[in-house]
Order: sequence, then C-alpha cells, then structure tokens
Amino acid sequence: VFLVGVNDLGLSLNPGLQDSFDEVERPWFFTSALFRVLWQQSQIARGAVVVQQAGHGTLVPAPLPPDDVPLPADVLPVLTQLPEYRANLHRLIDLGQAQGLQMLFLTQPMLFEDNAYWAAFQGSSYWLIDQPVISAAEYRRLLDVYNATLLEVCAERDVPCYDLAADISGNPDYFYDVVHFTDAGAARVGQVVAQAIEQWWSLPPG
Repeated sequence: VFLVGVNDLGLSLNPGLQDSFDEVERPWFFTSALFRVLWQQSQIARGAVVVQQAGHGTLVPAPLPPDDVPLPADVLPVLTQLPEYRANLHRLIDLGQAQGLQMLFLTQPMLFEDNAYWAAFQGSSYWLIDQPVISAAEYRRLLDVYNATLLEVCAERDVPCYDLAADISGNPDYFYDVVHFTDAGAARVGQVVAQAIEQWWSLPPG
C-alpha cells in the first residue's frame, strides 16, 4: 500500500530538499520497525517510561500576508518536480510487478481545502523550511495536481488506486496537523483501505 504525494510536492516548493530524499547508506536498524519495537520493549522491561516523540503537533494556521501574490491559474510551471514524481510512480509499479506484488496506491489527503476559508491562511508542511508563501487553499490546489497525476498513472498501468483525498480531506476530526491522522482519521483510513483490498482482490469480508 502506497500513500504518496505531499513530500513529493515539497520538492517542487523547495528543490533544495532533494538531498533529504536521495538514497543514502544507513544502518539496517535505522528503518527497521521490528528493531524499534524490540528496543522499546527492552526499555520498558528495565522500568523506563517510553514517550513517543512525534516531531510535529497540532496546527495553528498563520494568516496570509496582505501583500501575498496568488499563484497563476496554470500551476504546472511551479511544480518542477512533477515529471520526476510521475517517473518514480512508474518505477515503483515496475519494481512491484517484477516481484509479483499486488499494489494499492492512495491519493494524499490533507486538512486544507481549496476554498475561501483556507485562502486566508498560509499553507505549508510542518517540516519544510524556506517554502514560498502561498495560501493553504493554493497548497491544496497544488497537491490536487499530484493526486490527479497518481490517478492518471494508475489508470495507465491498470493498478488499483483509491482516492483517499476525496474521501477524508478537509475533515478536522481526521487530522491533527496538515496531513497526519488523528486516531479517528487512522481508523477511517484503515477501514477504507481494507474495503478497497476486498474489492480489488475479491477477498472475503472480515
């Protein structure tokens, strides 16, 4: 299951972040979920109180400056990394199909909506620095282009893609910042993903 889009959009808004995304050599345990679970349990067994540090928190939107210049109607020139995103999607599908995997892609949802309310606030992702100042509504509009590209590629390659963005975007009960899910949001995502898997691969319910 692939949930993609918002970090790729970040590369268009700040190409200087490319080094953060490029492959680097890391110890195996850096990305091992099993190692993290075992390490945490060992700390608990020793009497430690383990606190999950998220690195991000609730969203307090900042008002958009009055001198802000809106994006043009055609935003494609702004999205400089969109061709690479499309190519990466094809590469992911190629790799998955070569291994005989059944893949499900999800469009990227977010709290922001392309409406008058969010047009009054700044749009950004919590960890991206040196981004251009654009409205939250414009940020959503840019992400919609990435989501449309994902749907297009999946249709071209006949790979399942569930439009999660259309399902839960804009619902404040489901987000505690711009894109990260509350417990209710995570439960909803789990529900719809399970239903999508049952639908596409004709699995028995439950």
